[in-house]
Amino acid sequence: MIKNFYNNDVKTTVNLLLLEICPERNYEKLIENISEDLEKFNQLFNELSEIAENEHKYNLNWAYKNSQSKFNQLSKEILEKKLERKKQDNLDRKIIEEYSVILKVRKRIENGLKRKSKLFSFMNSLISLIDVIISIILVLVISEISHKGELYLSSEVLSGLFVFFFAFLKVTLEKYFIAPKVEKLGWKLYEHSINQYKKDIIIVTTMSLVTHQGIVNDIGVANVLKCLRRGVKLLKEKGK
Repeated sequence: MIKNFYNNDVKTTVNLLLLEICPERNYEKLIENISEDLEKFNQLFNELSEIAENEHKYNLNWAYKNSQSKFNQLSKEILEKKLERKKQDNLDRKIIEEYSVILKVRKRIENGLKRKSKLFSFMNSLISLIDVIISIILVLVISEISHKGELYLSSEVLSGLFVFFFAFLKVTLEKYFIAPKVEKLGWKLYEHSINQYKKDIIIVTTMSLVTHQGIVNDIGVANVLKCLRRGVKLLKEKGK
C-alpha cells in the first residue's frame, strides 16, 4: 500500500485507501464528484516531481519556495473549505473534531516542509561562512609569510605557491565536496517532503469522502468515527 502512494495517481490511491479503511461502503460516485479537485493535486505533484527528477535545471531554493506556495494555496482552496462546509452542515461535533485532527496533522507536515527549507538555507549560509573562514586563513598565512620573508631565500616564490595552494584547496573543497553534498541532501529532503505531502493529501481527501458518505447515507456517527480514526492512525504512522 505504501508504494501506491508514490506510484499511482491521486484518484487511484484515494480509491485504494477507501477500500482499506472503509471497505463496506461504495465511494465510486463521490470520487467522481471531486475528480476535478483530485486532478489539480495530481497535476501539482507531477509538476513538483518533474522538478526533482530534473534537479540540474532548477535552483533548489526556488524549488522549496515554489512547492510551499503552491501547496498552501491549493490546500486552503480545497481542504480547509471542506472543513468549513462540514461545520455549516451541522455535523456531529465528534465528527468535526476527528476531521480537525486530520487537518492539524496536515499542518504539522506542512510545517515540516518549511523546516526543511530553512535547514537548506542554513546549510547554504554555512557554506558561505566556511568560504569566508578559508579566505581569512589564506590572508593570514600570506601575511605571516610576508613578515617572515627574510627567513627564506625566495619568499616571493613561496608566497605565490602558498597563495596557489590555499586558493586551489578552497575551490576544490567548495566545488567538489561541500556544495555537492549539501545540494544532494537538499534535493533528497525536497523529494521526501513532496512524497510525504502527497500521502497526507490522499488520506485527508479520503477522510473527507468518508464524512460526506456518512452524511448522505446516514450511516451513523459511530461508523463514521470508526473510519475516520483508521484514517488518523494511517496519517500519523505514515507522517513520521
